[in-house]
Amino acid sequence: MQTERKIAVVLATIREASLKRFIDEWRDEFTREHIHVIIVEDNPHKQFSIDAAKEKFAITHYCWEDIKKDLGGMSG
Repeated sequence: MQTERKIAVVLATIREASLKRFIDEWRDEFTREHIHVIIVEDNPHKQFSIDAAKEKFAITHYCWEDIKKDLGGMSG
């Protein structure tokens, strides 16, 4: 029995333009390999938006607020 390979790429950034350029440059690979891209924006609140609905691979976008909400006292 063959198991499905699962890959996630975690990107920590505060630079929207650099992030979008990186995604543009790697889009084909992310799509072909079904990679889940996790963006951790190094800001208290999201300062930029990612249009995940237009992509053919999974994207999750977090900021400090999201991490604190999800992890509570274990967040920091």
